[in-house]
Amino acid sequence: MMDSFAMYHTWQFVGEAEFPLMHMESGQRIVLFFVLPTVVMTIFQILFFWHHPRIISKTLVWIAFICNVIPWLSSALIQIPIQMKLDERKDPALLDWLILSDWIRVIPGFGLAITTLIMLKMIVNASLQPKT
Repeated sequence: MMDSFAMYHTWQFVGEAEFPLMHMESGQRIVLFFVLPTVVMTIFQILFFWHHPRIISKTLVWIAFICNVIPWLSSALIQIPIQMKLDERKDPALLDWLILSDWIRVIPGFGLAITTLIMLKMIVNASLQPKT
């Protein structure tokens, strides 16, 4: 979401000559501070299929997983190819498509956040129940 709402829109104000260098530099930081933690989160998401509290249904785990996979697919099939072209030169039409198509990642991200909060609430509620 940070990309969509903070970074991508500001790229429109970067000059043609400066754009490729700015784009490649910011891309390297995105990999380090966003992509790598997301990979770790995805690994834990997969492990959650086998190691989740009994109170959490497999359906919720599947919903979270799907909400996690959609952004990966969108990144691989849409965003990364656009980003590779933007590495070469500034293209306002591609930048607009990048901003618009990023909603394919943002919406499931909200879904993942909501699903995670539901699961967390279930775990907290179960832990507050008196033990018999």
